[in-house]
Amino acid sequence: MKVLKTAVFFTLLVLVAASPGLAQQMMSIGVKGGLTVSNVTAKENGTNVDTDNRTGYNLAGILSMAVSPTFAVAVEGQIVGKGFGISDTTSGITTGLDLLYLNFPILAVFTLPSGPDRLFAARLFAGPDIGFRMTCDIVPFEGQSGTGVCDPQQAKSLDFGLRAGAGLKIGKGQGGFILDVAFDYGLTDINGGDELSVKNRAFLVSVGYIWPII
Repeated sequence: MKVLKTAVFFTLLVLVAASPGLAQQMMSIGVKGGLTVSNVTAKENGTNVDTDNRTGYNLAGILSMAVSPTFAVAVEGQIVGKGFGISDTTSGITTGLDLLYLNFPILAVFTLPSGPDRLFAARLFAGPDIGFRMTCDIVPFEGQSGTGVCDPQQAKSLDFGLRAGAGLKIGKGQGGFILDVAFDYGLTDINGGDELSVKNRAFLVSVGYIWPII
């Protein structure tokens, strides 16, 4: 419940910040994609558990509303590959989970400096993020083939979190190429058990393009 309240609070904060400039709004759409490096913070009975990174991909569609030349509200629908690995240094056995989410970050986006003749501009963005688990596969031990499907106790279907990042926009006006670097900080314990706490962490690098439509 605390996680849900946090996500709702940040969503309302973004909408309140946007409301004074609705009369100036300009809509844009876009696409982006790139690389994701993910891991988790895991604790078993209060003790940290070491985990390994997993590498995946991200692919997103973007809907953005420019409230002013420097501020916009963006909603993304993004497929994100996440997960983690666990290595036993004594036995040399490695296994883990591959997770695929459909994420919907709601972001406050600041672009500086502004102006129709600016070719390069910095982007700063932050906001709440809700993820819906699409797939969950057990990574086999090294030397084995195939994958196993994990049960709901190994990864809950919903994941609330926060996203923040920075980037570069290349192009005059509202449109142009974008290069973003973002960090996803999961707030939900995605593990269904009582003794082990697991929360997603992901580092995303993506490139894309946005087009003004209104």
